[in-house]
Amino acid sequence: MYPKIIMKMDENYETIHDYTIREVALREAKRMGKVFKASRKWILSFKNKHNLKSRHIDAFVTCKKIESRDDLKKKMKEFRENTWPILRKGHSEKKIWNADQTGLKLESVGLRTITVKGKRKIYRKIQRSSAVTHSLTLHIAISASGKLFKKTYLVLHEKRLPRKFEKIRNQFEYLRITNTQSGMMNSAKSVDWMKNTFLPSIPKNSALLLDSWTGFNQMEKLPDIKKKALQIQILPAGTTSELQPLDVFFNRQLKAFNKRMNEKIKIYHSKYCISKRENMLSLVNLMMSQFSAPKFQPMIQLAWFKAGYTKTHPPSFITPAAFCFSIQEDNLVCDSNNCFNDTFMICAHCSDAICFSHSLNHIH
Repeated sequence: MYPKIIMKMDENYETIHDYTIREVALREAKRMGKVFKASRKWILSFKNKHNLKSRHIDAFVTCKKIESRDDLKKKMKEFRENTWPILRKGHSEKKIWNADQTGLKLESVGLRTITVKGKRKIYRKIQRSSAVTHSLTLHIAISASGKLFKKTYLVLHEKRLPRKFEKIRNQFEYLRITNTQSGMMNSAKSVDWMKNTFLPSIPKNSALLLDSWTGFNQMEKLPDIKKKALQIQILPAGTTSELQPLDVFFNRQLKAFNKRMNEKIKIYHSKYCISKRENMLSLVNLMMSQFSAPKFQPMIQLAWFKAGYTKTHPPSFITPAAFCFSIQEDNLVCDSNNCFNDTFMICAHCSDAICFSHSLNHIH
């Protein structure tokens, strides 16, 4: 009986710990007239038998939200079975896009580390204290055919940019850079993105999946959208974690790459300040260049597959973080002419081994 109780708790989003399992097992055993201790060994055996393990909690949801889960499931099913087929019938995969925003800490740090047993408090270095509390925003678009939109709209966390920045703004090939006081998108920025970044680069009669963020309201009224015959399809509120391809899979890969890149810099190039404006933009530009490599097309397609829009599983692939930062023994030295520095990464476009200084300018 107690396995069913534990499984039911899991289905109902209840928090479960070892002591929860022990408490439930002891109570049910007493109810059945049995006596046992529910030892640590027994609990471990119980978890192994029922495929249970401790996991990081990604988000907390209210009881009200859980109660509306059935309604959300109906909306998602209706969208996949009714709305999407109509959208797909009128547009080829290369003309269907999903756009969304995601935040990146100015300095990416993990909350776990390896250290010697027995230490009471664990301290780890960061480059700047403000860099781990402040973020920038990336507004990204991906197509159902597996293509990354060339220009990522990047919002810096700055009230105003210095005049000298205008001279270098356009050197970041994969970025269109702007700023707000909060470092977040707002209605004005969504209009700017649509009018000056997205619409000029897409073919006529395209389609765009967006979440129900109110910041898009002004953007949708642009006359340019009608001129370009862009069909905007808003996802049902509360369903983006499962219906939005960027949320379902892509953004996680982006943050994993950024974290791995930050970690390697801090190990081997500790004097390089990651959160300095020009440095940070160079790193994000490099990252978006790598994600645009044709070899990662199946990864982007998988985001659409996981969101339930396609039934054919894409070919297997290596994630960007794994491909670019898993250095093999025969790629230990930079491939650039007359450079004998240690390899920092492998380019996803040409498979060249490149050192850190060359990587910042190795943009395809």
